[in-house]
Amino acid sequence: GWTLLISFATGDGGWTPPVDLGDRIDGMEGRNLSGASITPDGRFLIFFAEEGQTAIPHWIDTSFIDNIRAEVLG
Repeated sequence: GWTLLISFATGDGGWTPPVDLGDRIDGMEGRNLSGASITPDGRFLIFFAEEGQTAIPHWIDTSFIDNIRAEVLG
């Protein structure tokens, strides 16, 4: 399957291990996700979720990414 991953710069030239966004977006657990993009203003994550034979566009506020960043960077 496909999924969306995110990593964060650690400040020492490295990166955190990737976090599966599919596990963090309500209703998207275990679904095929692709085509992620963040709107120019940084407020929304747009992506596609597979539903049968169709890729359906979805969008979500990016504020949940700040929670993930705080969790993985401490």
